[in-house]
Amino acid sequence: MFEVRLDGQLFEEPIGIKALDERIYFDKELSMYLNQLDGDLTFKGDAYNYLRGIFNDSLCNKVDVEIKDLRTNETYNGVSFINDMDWNLSKRLVDVNVVSDDYVALIKNNKSIKCQLGVGLSKNEVAISSSMQDVDFFNPQVTLFITRNNCFRITSVFEELVAFMSDGELSFTSDYFSQSGVLSNPTYGFILTGNHLRTNADETPLISYEDFFSDMDKLHNLAGRIEGNTLRIEPKSYFIENAQGVTIENINEVKQELDREMFYSTVKMGSAKVADGFGYLIRLSYNGFQKESFNLQGQCNIDTELNLELKTLVTDTNIIQDIQPTANGGSDNTGYDDDIILVKTTPARATEMTQTPLDATRSYYNQFYTNAEVSERWSDNYLFQLFNC
Repeated sequence: MFEVRLDGQLFEEPIGIKALDERIYFDKELSMYLNQLDGDLTFKGDAYNYLRGIFNDSLCNKVDVEIKDLRTNETYNGVSFINDMDWNLSKRLVDVNVVSDDYVALIKNNKSIKCQLGVGLSKNEVAISSSMQDVDFFNPQVTLFITRNNCFRITSVFEELVAFMSDGELSFTSDYFSQSGVLSNPTYGFILTGNHLRTNADETPLISYEDFFSDMDKLHNLAGRIEGNTLRIEPKSYFIENAQGVTIENINEVKQELDREMFYSTVKMGSAKVADGFGYLIRLSYNGFQKESFNLQGQCNIDTELNLELKTLVTDTNIIQDIQPTANGGSDNTGYDDDIILVKTTPARATEMTQTPLDATRSYYNQFYTNAEVSERWSDNYLFQLFNC
């Protein structure tokens, strides 16, 4: 026996409730750990009338669903969206899909909408917070630097994009990106437009959650999870190391299968754009930013590729250095004005500099985002040894 409530109101038990399966799984599209009911509930009678009334009021409404097993007193709380219901008007039946969290649906439905950072408004023009900071860009050859105002730290970008998608209902947290006082800390990365870097113009990046998370995932090997009204984003290792055990009694069958798609034969990586010339950092296979592909050794791999090549964010130090004014060692290159630059900084918001090979008088940006460093953060996902030649 089950009790089913819609928005807190008790209704007749729907058709199909005994065939529902609950599962916890990893959604590859969102790179998130989710909890979901598999199967549809079919409502009739008073429940049909109640849902039809909501449908007639607004197609954007949602319904809170509570399912209680009277034998075990276990309760499942979920949500269903009116625009995701299938109606049989002749038989007065409605098929309802229940998801574990409406915030997940908000992310799925809005992840590709671009947000102008710094505006402080959500997609539905609800006021949200936006945070900007200054960043000092050191001249790689001398001790001079230029300051660029109103740049966006990684944590601030996530906070604004999550609030943008959810009208401020969903917040963001991350132990990984919120570390402080640690050199080479992953949290101290900033984004800005190429034009902003070149001129310090009052211009902010236009970017979607999908574009930003996808590239940050490729750089850091991330996953997410909804915790109440907060989206947590951490390296995948965080969720494995902090997993809680679950005891399931009276198991009928235990099955195991391998995810064959992870038997990669090649790994592809590199900056979203790469400079044609190498006037600032020489071409370094694996230790640079160029687009390149590496083989994985083994004989049981299949013809699949792990694609870690960035689509939106430019990390190539040759481009970042070339964009800057001549007074700071660049050539004032206007060719990347519309691109979004990602630069690694210290906690003091100054660019991290690494000495170039064979030349102690020169330094370069973004050593943390080189292909070698990115590959190391993904090494646990390699089922075979990376072959670098």
